[in-house]
Amino acid sequence: MKGKSKFLSSVLLCLMIAVVATWTPGAQAAAPKLGGKVSTANRYKCPIDKPQKVYGHAINASAVLDKDETWTPDNVYIVFGPFHVKKSLTIKAGTVVCFDYGPPGADGHPSPPAGSINIEEGATLKVLGTVDKHVVFAQKNDSKQYWGGIYFGSGSKTGESTMQYLDVYNAGLSASSGVLNTVSDVYGAHTVTDDVLKVGDIPKPTRYVQLDHAEGMNIELDVHLHKLQDGLTWRNIQNMKMSGNADDPPSFILDPGSVLAVNNGGYINIGDGGNSMANIVAVGNKDKPIVFTSDSFTNGNDPEPGNWTGIYFSPGNFKPNVSKFEYVIFEYGGDQGKNTVYNCSDKSNKPAVIIFGMTSNGRDYEGPPIKNSIFRKSASSGVRSRCNGQNTGCLLTNYEDKSFGNTFEGFDNERLATTPLRCP
Repeated sequence: MKGKSKFLSSVLLCLMIAVVATWTPGAQAAAPKLGGKVSTANRYKCPIDKPQKVYGHAINASAVLDKDETWTPDNVYIVFGPFHVKKSLTIKAGTVVCFDYGPPGADGHPSPPAGSINIEEGATLKVLGTVDKHVVFAQKNDSKQYWGGIYFGSGSKTGESTMQYLDVYNAGLSASSGVLNTVSDVYGAHTVTDDVLKVGDIPKPTRYVQLDHAEGMNIELDVHLHKLQDGLTWRNIQNMKMSGNADDPPSFILDPGSVLAVNNGGYINIGDGGNSMANIVAVGNKDKPIVFTSDSFTNGNDPEPGNWTGIYFSPGNFKPNVSKFEYVIFEYGGDQGKNTVYNCSDKSNKPAVIIFGMTSNGRDYEGPPIKNSIFRKSASSGVRSRCNGQNTGCLLTNYEDKSFGNTFEGFDNERLATTPLRCP
């Protein structure tokens, strides 16, 4: 936890998974066997061959859980509309939970509200699936129907909650916020991996896991992104700012094979130009490179150069012996285009995929290692150093040096791979 309680009380840093599983009309694919690993190629129907226990907004059911409870694979649990957990809900391996709409007026919604589990202040949710027996969350009826999601409210015990081997089907109703929404704690990202979270077939616009952090506010804790199952990518909120205490700086860590679709509304900032400190560690390998790419698919659009802005380093706010990129692909970045890359004294524009700011004290500095990486389909430079009019306070590292092993594709005299290390 690093003891940064100030951050936890002042900033809501969220993890939201926006995924929607689909069902082919008339298809009768077999339900995944509850004793084995669920294949993401299967589509899921709620089983009806077990006793059912009903929760939420239904006759003789409770919409509020006000005592600790454990759900087991002996039953199928049906949730109608929003279900409010105020204590501890534990779900054992092999259990199936199915969701349906509540009646009009439930929870103050004039229209029938989608099924959801809401973990409220002081409450916990423990999903205890195993490798051989996953927990399954799915829709109750015809799989054309969608349900809402799982929501951790302010004050919920995210540090005690856990999700292990959870398979999700047909969630992420458009009127809801997403399949999984957690507040106060980015550590949820640590548990979302290819092995832990599985989803059914997903349409292209919703194949992402949303890091729903507060825009532009300092992220003072580590953010660690694992590789997700094939077809899923991470996506950040615009103006993501890693910035913490210099004595205990946070790191933005990406594992081999992870993919980040960068929001096109602002930069990933490493530091804020003040006295803070942060780092980014993106180390892939030849077989599993890390990818920074366009988020245009979330709007149903094809990617284009300049779909996202860049990664901005504030000098003095990162450690070049900690921050690093290796086997990384940077594509569709560079925001503002080739015609804006040459004015080195322009402090308002930052057109490049990776930008290094100028120092306020006029001292030149070295950048972090960028090795065996590919810059492609960029609208402007691959790497840009920011210099002032006296040619001081600039980046010294030349990432085109062959010893780094970097590749710059599609760059020429009009679109430079790296801007001059010294401004004219």
